Amino acid sequence: MRLGAFVMVLALAAPAAMAADADDSFNGIQQACRDLLDPNSNKDLYKQGKCAGIVEGVVWGAPSICPPNRWTVNQATRIVLNYADRAPHRWHEPHHKLIQESLEGVWRCR
Repeated sequence: MRLGAFVMVLALAAPAAMAADADDSFNGIQQACRDLLDPNSNKDLYKQGKCAGIVEGVVWGAPSICPPNRWTVNQATRIVLNYADRAPHRWHEPHHKLIQESLEGVWRCR
């Protein structure tokens, strides 16, 4: 009986947890990306990992991006934030779009 109640609570709570993390705009991850680059930041490590994973996923997943040898996620994240800081009016757009555009500007395949 307890197990059934526990499973029911998890089933009801999961959609709420996913909805809270469903913002796919750049605005939804930009603070976590900034925190990722701050060696003293311990704020929301989950979201920092999410930023790192999204940035790395775009680097490996976009055929138009050819990073240099020995690139790092922090290096790519710096490129993304520099690009985004020049276009804050676009932070409402999907994060993958801004990330890909920023990295193509620096690491476009030739």
